[in-house]
Amino acid sequence: METKKELRNKVGKRLMEMERHEYEARSLDVTALLVQVPQWHHARSIGVTMARFPEVQTHPIIERAWEADKLVAMPRIHMKSKTMQFYKVTKWDDLEYSSYDLREPIPARCQTVSPEELDLMLVPGVAFTKGGERLGLGGGFYDRYLQHYQGSTIALCFTEQLFERLPTEDHDRIIDTILYDQADLL
Repeated sequence: METKKELRNKVGKRLMEMERHEYEARSLDVTALLVQVPQWHHARSIGVTMARFPEVQTHPIIERAWEADKLVAMPRIHMKSKTMQFYKVTKWDDLEYSSYDLREPIPARCQTVSPEELDLMLVPGVAFTKGGERLGLGGGFYDRYLQHYQGSTIALCFTEQLFERLPTEDHDRIIDTILYDQADLL
């Protein structure tokens, strides 16, 4: 089996080959699937990151959540402690580019949100299995956060990110639901 590093490189190369128009269309396909699942409908609050290419776009998801009067919480990374804190975000102006080129909440403008306050967490990652195994970016931020989270988890991905098996460790959390584009092809 390939190492985590090899898989991250392999998936990254696959996704970077995607044309921008295809990326946007396929991201919207995944968004359409998400807003149909019961977890979305029942959630009063969601945790979500501001995705960057080539991750499934989350901008339209955040917009849909605001339109549905859901509380939207986004993480701010704390590199020294390898932790993250979620903050309520009500408008795009609540975000700034951090030193890691991530769009993150501005703590002075946003209220903190505890894990117990979130009904649904959209968990990013590099690779997944249909059974919910996840290969993250390598920082362990979500694995640590999910240890204290009891709500539903969903990962959004493209078919290029799906694998039969992934190298996992004891601390890796299983994701409840994996949603991907082109579901009818698999």
